[in-house]
Amino acid sequence: MIVVLHGCWSDEDYAEWDWCDHTVNRALPSRCGIIRISALWPLCRCRHKRHDIETPLPPFDPGVVVSPDRRDIAFLQHSSGTTGLKKGVMLSHGTVLDHVDAMAETLGMTGGDVIASWLPIYHDMGLIACFVAPALLGISVVTIDPFAWVRWPASLLEAIGDFRATLCWLPNFAFHHLIRMTPPEARYDLSSLRAVIDCSEPCKSATLEAFGRHFAPHGLAAAAPQVSYAMAETVFMVTQTRLGEAPRIICADAEALDRDGVVRAAAPDAAGRDMISCGPPMSGVRLRILDADGAACADREVGTVVIASATMFDGYFRLEMPPGKLEAGWYHTGDRGFLDQGELFITGRTDDLLIIHGKNIYAHDAEFCINTHCDVKPGRVVAIAPFNPQTGSQSLVVIAEADTMDVTARSALSRAIKSAINAEFAATVYEALIVSPGWLIKTTSGKISRAENLRRYVAERAVFQAAHGSLVSAAVTSPGEPVS
Repeated sequence: MIVVLHGCWSDEDYAEWDWCDHTVNRALPSRCGIIRISALWPLCRCRHKRHDIETPLPPFDPGVVVSPDRRDIAFLQHSSGTTGLKKGVMLSHGTVLDHVDAMAETLGMTGGDVIASWLPIYHDMGLIACFVAPALLGISVVTIDPFAWVRWPASLLEAIGDFRATLCWLPNFAFHHLIRMTPPEARYDLSSLRAVIDCSEPCKSATLEAFGRHFAPHGLAAAAPQVSYAMAETVFMVTQTRLGEAPRIICADAEALDRDGVVRAAAPDAAGRDMISCGPPMSGVRLRILDADGAACADREVGTVVIASATMFDGYFRLEMPPGKLEAGWYHTGDRGFLDQGELFITGRTDDLLIIHGKNIYAHDAEFCINTHCDVKPGRVVAIAPFNPQTGSQSLVVIAEADTMDVTARSALSRAIKSAINAEFAATVYEALIVSPGWLIKTTSGKISRAENLRRYVAERAVFQAAHGSLVSAAVTSPGEPVS
């Protein structure tokens, strides 16, 4: 059953659930046929109303037989485009079917599970975890319109309680959004959740710890918050923390991590950085960590993450495979991380690595620090490192959105951002620019596009100079770009 919910904003607007009877034709090899899905839902007094999905379907013609080969392309799944151009990832029928089977084995998914989701289905987490997999496995899904969820985040928590959901996938920002936007006096029943999985963005231990503390009084089990590492090129899941156990956390020496790319336990008097495990690889997946020369790294040495998977994609639609991206069955992800006791820890993306005066800073770490400690618009911060011709190297630039238009308040916020970064990373912010809401460019998956924002910053630096005066002291360009 797929139940589509739309949020409603008055206490009088309640839903009455009755018989649902839908017929779906699935043309997939070895699992094709007709599925009739019927269920009786009791009267349900909740902040939801049923979305009318009873558009007549074309009549089923038993004479039409669709028999695709397992190797035929089933659909294109587009990468998120956080650091560059979105690509159409080609996935075959057999690859998708095998991946769903491996997912089910890893998570112990059964017909008794219920998935609650607000995720759009045009990216891998919503499409695979919350649509294709449950459809193939016969698992019920309660899905909320993404725009309705943004307006009323608590609708997800209400749906979990009302429909006794057992599984839920969320990007990292959504955990914070739920903590921040749910009414403090409200009470929810989250006791049915066996896993709420952090995925799709850099996962932070502080996020899951805060979420666990906040919703423990609502019945959330201590081991329910989990982590997964996933990507479109492997259909979805690559690794998954062990359900029923809290994900492992390593407190790494920040200086050794930033300077040397080595993970050492932080001394009591040294600055530490918590690294959360993404879990071991799922069935059919092998992992390697490679250094700059392509040699294998030892455990706790940071390098490039490469993957060999039984459910690897069939290339990019109408695009040549980039050189060095797929070699002898090993896919170079562009992510950086390390292995420890067979579990993967992600430190960031190669494209997000900002090298500031010899110090390695991941853009998402800097952005997380600013979102946590500064009064910026949540999730609307980007850290970039354009080339600075005055210093002959990259300089750290932060652009943050804020609601205030007051010049004094914006100057104070700029100083606060510089102080926060200096305290966390012992690094200097060359520019901390405060812009109005809507300035930053996001991808279709809702992530900040660093590549597009870097281009916009370079193109509009003259506007920044005029608007901020002494705050912008030099023209900053990318290598090879002419100064106009």
